Amino acid sequence: MKGVAPAEILTDLPVAPEDYAVRLVEGVTDRIVEVDALVSAHSDGWTIDRMPAVDRWILRFGTYELLAEPAVPFAVVIDEAVELAKQYSTEDSGRFVNGVLAAIATAVRPDGGQTATEPSPRAARPPRTARPPRTARPPRTGPPPPAGLASGL
Repeated sequence: MKGVAPAEILTDLPVAPEDYAVRLVEGVTDRIVEVDALVSAHSDGWTIDRMPAVDRWILRFGTYELLAEPAVPFAVVIDEAVELAKQYSTEDSGRFVNGVLAAIATAVRPDGGQTATEPSPRAARPPRTARPPRTARPPRTGPPPPAGLASGL
């Protein structure tokens, strides 16, 4: 909602948000100048005001996580931000969010920051399982099937 502080929205929700969500909203709000400066510096050709609102807030939350949540691996931050952008924003938003957050991650976590060093609500989630790639079946060897089976009966 335009013109309403994010913390206000949290207090008006019918169900209490998770503590981690509150921490993110409060953290972005407290460090908005720093977060926006990083997003602006790493989004070539785009100003914060010209970005779609969804992209802007996804980038803000991701940037704050990269800055203030070192226990969350940067790959997790980027992956979840990209998924949100793909689902809730424009067709090109996933690629845009990925590029900007990857550049920010390189700047703010020069050591890679890939390994979680302490427990975090995000790091504690079970990993997603990827499906194995589809492979072609090997050609059938041996005698051909009986005539009745080959024609489908």
